[in-house]
Amino acid sequence: MINLTTENFLDLKYLATKVFSPIFGFMIYDEYVKVVKEMLLLDKSVWTIPITLEVDNIKNYTINKNYDLYYNNFLVGKIHIRDKFMIDDEHIYEIYQSKDHKHPGIKKRN
Repeated sequence: MINLTTENFLDLKYLATKVFSPIFGFMIYDEYVKVVKEMLLLDKSVWTIPITLEVDNIKNYTINKNYDLYYNNFLVGKIHIRDKFMIDDEHIYEIYQSKDHKHPGIKKRN
């Protein structure tokens, strides 16, 4: 079971309704890095913000395993984990083009 944040629930909703097309799922590490460094998806489509699933403790989840997704105690979906990775501060600074710890995107990581 994975409990979604509001932000991740909205990302899931946008993925399901194809708002994020051509993205069809949360990003694997290689795609995440390409978006952070080059603002491109693996297929070379322009994309500027990584779409990742945040979890409380990455060690609790196994690659190639399925999990239920919950939001506000309601089952809202299922996911097959294809990859898992930690996001480092340098990538966050690059995404937001700032090291200001008052920036909302950086602040939420601290």
